[in-house]
Amino acid sequence: MKLTERQRRFCDFFTETRNTTEATRLAGNKGKNLNRVASQNLSKLDIQTI
Repeated sequence: MKLTERQRRFCDFFTETRNTTEATRLAGNKGKNLNRVASQNLSKLDIQTI
């Protein structure tokens, strides 16, 4: 499966910050569920292989 633009940005920001919640916010996600979105991103095989 191909990564979305937000998922690609999440990977880039996570590499820089090493903080999943911050990387999720910087990638363009908003709201109270940043931890949940970060966890979902890390569980995706396509993201794990990067």
